Amino acid sequence: MLIALLLPAVQAAREAARRMQCSDQIRQFAIAIHNHHDTFNVLPSACRQKFVCDLFRGTHPTIERPQKEVMQLSYIVSLLPFIEKTAIGEGVQEEVRDCIINNTGDIRWGTTKHIFYGNVDGNNLNNAFMRKTSGLACPSDPEGTSAPDGQYQPTSYHCCVGEFCASWDEMGKGMAGIFTDGWWEEVSFASITDGTSNTLMLSEVAISPLSENKRVKGGIPGNCNNRIRPATCMGKRQADGTISDHMTTGHWNGGGSVFVGRFWGASWNVHTTFAAVMPPNAPNCAPHSPGQQNNIHRESMATASSYHPGGVNVVFADASGRFVADSVQVENMDKPIPLNERVPSKKTDPSLYGVWGALGTRASGESKTL
Repeated sequence: MLIALLLPAVQAAREAARRMQCSDQIRQFAIAIHNHHDTFNVLPSACRQKFVCDLFRGTHPTIERPQKEVMQLSYIVSLLPFIEKTAIGEGVQEEVRDCIINNTGDIRWGTTKHIFYGNVDGNNLNNAFMRKTSGLACPSDPEGTSAPDGQYQPTSYHCCVGEFCASWDEMGKGMAGIFTDGWWEEVSFASITDGTSNTLMLSEVAISPLSENKRVKGGIPGNCNNRIRPATCMGKRQADGTISDHMTTGHWNGGGSVFVGRFWGASWNVHTTFAAVMPPNAPNCAPHSPGQQNNIHRESMATASSYHPGGVNVVFADASGRFVADSVQVENMDKPIPLNERVPSKKTDPSLYGVWGALGTRASGESKTL
């Protein structure tokens, strides 16, 4: 009887410790982003990192724009030297240089497919993205350690692209958050005119399981319209905690899953980004039907989510950490997510989606705070 009474208290204490560890980890990412800015005078990008763009422009000076698959590396790749993972970062950069300079990719100019899809020297463990790496996943997420060595490794920590949802080949469209397409637009702290303490930088996002998934956390409901409408996504959540029209979160290329948070090195939508248009722990969204699995990872939208009761850990652009409740104010979810014009035109009108949406934008003139 005594054990039964003590068990909930013990479980609560353990979860409190995991939540604190998660908060510490996501803040380390934020500090690393500040160190990146101190070094390069710009923030990392949602995709096409600065070191890649600089090398690409220096090697191919006559090319005005890269093909859509060129160097889709995540913001985490840029942070590796600043989170005590310098050796991994140097290995990735060496592969990038080989890919761009020696044209070892599978299309003109070289692509990240050479790095992402293949192994190195016939051994997946020599692929930096397929080796166990600590500190990238929330300790409360049961999927954080689910991928063995030799499969793509997951992350819980996604960068905010604000009010944005588009196909991966439309990354040149303007992003309202502080993370953008680094080829078309770079963001500095000076660009965050809404204030660094009022602008989301990172949030945790629940990782998809390596199996068929009907859960809200980590699952992706389909049939959410080509211009994703948040209310449609919300309507996929069922009373029993599952989602309707669920996608199958299966394996991809023998190395891992194509879905949410399963691949920390890739910048495709659901791997390492999230949009601030639905409250924390709402469903993710896919425009496709469940029978159309191709490009789900590239064209879907991830929502902030976690296994901590009642909300998610986030950090703002000033590197301050907060726990944001599921009840944060969100509105107008019946309105489709705007598709911003190609940069350098920037989104400057206020967010459609209430306080949470306003926190996701960097320069929309809002003064909303939690």
